[in-house]
Amino acid sequence: MLTHARKLGLVFALTVAAQAANAADAVDAFSELLNLKLVGNLSLQDEGQTLRTRGLEFAGYLVTNKPIPVGFHCLEGEYRTLGTGPRGTMATDVKSIDNKTTYSKYERIVSTTEWAKLRIYFKMDAEEKIRTRLIPDAGLNAKTSLELRNLRIVPYAPAPQQNLLENGDFLSGAIGYIPTTWYLPNPRVPEKEIALVEDTTAKSGRAVRFQHDGASFGKDGISGRLLTSVGVPWPGEGTLKFTVRAKALSGTPEMTTRVYGANWSYNQPKQFTLTADWETYTLEVPCPADPGAPWLHTRIETTQPAAFVVTDAVLTWTPKTNAQPAVAPAAPAN
Repeated sequence: MLTHARKLGLVFALTVAAQAANAADAVDAFSELLNLKLVGNLSLQDEGQTLRTRGLEFAGYLVTNKPIPVGFHCLEGEYRTLGTGPRGTMATDVKSIDNKTTYSKYERIVSTTEWAKLRIYFKMDAEEKIRTRLIPDAGLNAKTSLELRNLRIVPYAPAPQQNLLENGDFLSGAIGYIPTTWYLPNPRVPEKEIALVEDTTAKSGRAVRFQHDGASFGKDGISGRLLTSVGVPWPGEGTLKFTVRAKALSGTPEMTTRVYGANWSYNQPKQFTLTADWETYTLEVPCPADPGAPWLHTRIETTQPAAFVVTDAVLTWTPKTNAQPAVAPAAPAN
């Protein structure tokens, strides 16, 4: 329930369509209960448990009215999109109230017709209030709606030997879409060439299909078919292991897996030749203490004509003995 937000003192300023006058009492009650000030025209659904925008033609904002402590944090909750197709995306970032300081990556959020986890990571270097933008990116229109629920801000610290990736089994997301917490760096790639599919031979029953026909897209002639995980906080010095399970649908295609930092100063790829059987492919690399940027991504890609499916993406971190994590636990936001 949105009562988690009571600890945050969030101010929602979402650009939405005007609501009927008889909704005013509900908005006032909602605001008083959760210590929120609702700015703009906001629709309350499901007995006040869901926030809904009407139209995503303009940016919306989630603004705290209390400072967030120093350290890594995550704005988490659930979301879904209505009235958009498989390639519809939003973008998000976290900034200071005056818009002068950026605390997160500029990150994409893919469309989904089902409720899915929302995780927006950010790093506070000083204690202050923040605003989170929800920005139209691609494939959205005036009829598109975004729904949010169960929002809260929590401190973040990495867990050794646990999967740092959300939705590595691809169970979240609509069939034919992109799995949630992943995105396409090149959204021009057709749906038939990268999409979430049902696959009864996969452990989870789902996989992402890559079907590269050799075409290039955009003015730069981009040929790669790339699936990227959203950025997670850099864990600290040690070892990273990125594994996926994959199999060829025809021939012996080449697949590359990659672990990289947000500014590309750290970039560790490995290429594999796939077979017709499900196999596990592992990339194990050192993890430096300071990569030059606090965000870590994984990527699955192919640059040549290929047909294969991939699932069970797992990224684990083993800290160096006596090393301190880059992400220090912080006091809960209140």
